[in-house]
This record gives sequence, structure tokens and C-alpha cells, in this order.
Amino acid sequence: MDFQTRQARLTEERRRLALAAWEHMRAMAAAAGFDLRLFGSLAKGDFMLHSDLDVMVMDRAGSPRRAIMESIAASAMRGTGIACDLHYRSDLPDAIAEEMLHAAA
Repeated sequence: MDFQTRQARLTEERRRLALAAWEHMRAMAAAAGFDLRLFGSLAKGDFMLHSDLDVMVMDRAGSPRRAIMESIAASAMRGTGIACDLHYRSDLPDAIAEEMLHAAA
């Protein structure tokens, strides 16, 4: 197998793993009362071998709730080798948050 074929196969495996982790995270977060949005490369369909998961937490989350969300994210990503960036909507200026979410649409 040549390098490009191997890289494409590894990228696709990693993309599938990231999607499964996202679905798991979204389900656990919903059960805990969180509203999440996926954005970034996975949402746009250009996930690469080096990509991470970009997630916007839409709820206003104080310290105790953030700890719960961080735990949910860590649990969902455990064993994947894929990083997850959690962004809290309430921490961001409206224009920046809308731009981040719009880019995913």
C-alpha cells in the first residue's frame, strides 16, 4: 500500500472514531441537560489525520456544570487519541460565536 492510500485509510478511520466519540458525547451531554453544537473540520466534512473535535456548549455553565461537561467530554474521548476543544457560548462575544457556528453550517 502506498503512502497516500495508507494516509487516506488512517484519516477515514480517525474520522469515524471522532464521529462515534461525538455521538457518545452528545448523548451523555443531553442526558445531563447540556445543548452542544459540533463545528470545525468534522462538522464541515474536512476532518484530517491531525484534526480535533470542536464543540460549542450552548448553555450558560458555571463552575460545577463545567466540571460535569469536562468529565463527559473526557469520557467520550478516552482512548481515541483525538483532542476535544470545548468552547462555552457564554464566554464568547456574539459575533465570534456566530461566526464559529456559521462556519459549521
